[in-house]
Amino acid sequence: MHRTSIPIFTVKYKRWALPLTAFILTIIAVAVSSVKRRGGMGVNLAFGILVAFVFIFFDKVFGTLAEQSGFSPLLAVIIPNVLFGLLAFYLLQNAKR
Repeated sequence: MHRTSIPIFTVKYKRWALPLTAFILTIIAVAVSSVKRRGGMGVNLAFGILVAFVFIFFDKVFGTLAEQSGFSPLLAVIIPNVLFGLLAFYLLQNAKR
Protein backbone atom coordinates (compact mmCIF):
# COMPACT_ATOMS: atom_id res chain seq x y z
CA MET A 1 0.00 0.00 0.00
CA HIS A 2 1.14 3.50 -0.66
CA ARG A 3 1.64 5.88 2.23
CA THR A 4 -1.08 8.20 0.93
CA SER A 5 -3.72 5.46 0.85
CA ILE A 6 -3.47 4.65 4.59
CA PRO A 7 -5.68 7.56 5.83
CA ILE A 8 -8.29 6.64 3.23
CA PHE A 9 -8.50 3.09 4.54
CA THR A 10 -8.59 4.28 8.15
CA VAL A 11 -11.56 6.55 7.42
CA LYS A 12 -13.26 3.79 5.43
CA TYR A 13 -12.90 1.24 8.24
CA LYS A 14 -14.04 3.77 10.85
CA ARG A 15 -17.19 4.43 8.85
CA TRP A 16 -17.94 0.72 8.65
CA ALA A 17 -17.27 0.25 12.38
CA LEU A 18 -19.37 3.22 13.53
CA PRO A 19 -22.64 1.27 14.02
CA LEU A 20 -20.81 -1.35 16.07
CA THR A 21 -19.14 1.38 18.11
CA ALA A 22 -22.49 3.03 18.83
CA PHE A 23 -23.95 -0.33 19.88
CA ILE A 24 -21.02 -1.07 22.23
CA LEU A 25 -21.18 2.37 23.86
CA THR A 26 -24.97 2.00 24.25
CA ILE A 27 -24.52 -1.35 26.02
CA ILE A 28 -21.99 0.27 28.36
CA ALA A 29 -24.45 3.12 29.06
CA VAL A 30 -27.26 0.68 29.82
CA ALA A 31 -25.06 -1.37 32.14
CA VAL A 32 -23.79 1.70 33.98
CA SER A 33 -27.22 3.30 34.31
CA SER A 34 -28.79 0.14 35.72
CA VAL A 35 -26.60 0.25 38.82
CA LYS A 36 -28.28 2.12 41.67
CA ARG A 37 -26.05 3.84 44.19
CA ARG A 38 -26.80 5.66 47.40
CA GLY A 39 -25.17 8.88 46.29
CA GLY A 40 -27.41 9.18 43.25
CA MET A 41 -26.70 8.98 39.56
CA GLY A 42 -23.81 11.47 39.56
CA VAL A 43 -21.15 8.78 39.96
CA ASN A 44 -22.68 6.72 37.17
CA LEU A 45 -22.85 9.75 34.90
CA ALA A 46 -19.22 10.63 35.61
CA PHE A 47 -18.15 7.03 34.94
CA GLY A 48 -20.05 7.00 31.65
CA ILE A 49 -18.46 10.25 30.51
CA LEU A 50 -15.03 8.95 31.54
CA VAL A 51 -15.53 5.76 29.53
CA ALA A 52 -16.59 7.80 26.49
CA PHE A 53 -13.49 10.01 26.75
CA VAL A 54 -11.22 6.98 27.14
CA PHE A 55 -12.80 5.41 24.06
CA ILE A 56 -12.25 8.59 22.05
CA PHE A 57 -8.64 8.69 23.28
CA PHE A 58 -8.03 5.08 22.21
CA ASP A 59 -9.72 5.71 18.87
CA LYS A 60 -7.54 8.76 18.17
CA VAL A 61 -4.32 7.08 19.31
CA PHE A 62 -4.85 3.99 17.17
CA GLY A 63 -6.00 6.13 14.23
CA THR A 64 -2.82 8.20 14.46
CA LEU A 65 -0.74 5.03 14.71
CA ALA A 66 -2.31 3.74 11.52
CA GLU A 67 -1.76 7.00 9.66
CA GLN A 68 1.77 7.80 10.85
CA SER A 69 3.36 4.35 11.11
CA GLY A 70 3.02 0.96 9.49
CA PHE A 71 0.19 -0.12 11.81
CA SER A 72 -2.72 -1.79 10.05
CA PRO A 73 -5.73 0.54 9.62
CA LEU A 74 -8.10 -2.38 10.12
CA LEU A 75 -6.50 -3.28 13.44
CA ALA A 76 -6.51 0.38 14.45
CA VAL A 77 -10.29 0.38 14.13
CA ILE A 78 -10.92 -3.08 15.57
CA ILE A 79 -8.78 -2.91 18.73
CA PRO A 80 -10.75 -0.14 20.54
CA ASN A 81 -14.02 -1.83 19.61
CA VAL A 82 -12.86 -5.21 20.91
CA LEU A 83 -11.50 -3.75 24.16
CA PHE A 84 -14.65 -1.77 24.87
CA GLY A 85 -16.83 -4.66 23.68
CA LEU A 86 -15.23 -6.81 26.37
CA LEU A 87 -15.79 -4.02 28.90
CA ALA A 88 -19.45 -3.78 27.82
CA PHE A 89 -19.89 -7.53 28.21
CA TYR A 90 -18.29 -7.47 31.66
CA LEU A 91 -20.36 -4.51 32.85
CA LEU A 92 -23.57 -6.01 31.49
CA GLN A 93 -22.91 -9.37 33.18
CA ASN A 94 -22.21 -7.67 36.52
CA ALA A 95 -25.08 -5.18 36.35
CA LYS A 96 -27.70 -5.60 39.03
CA ARG A 97 -31.02 -6.72 37.67
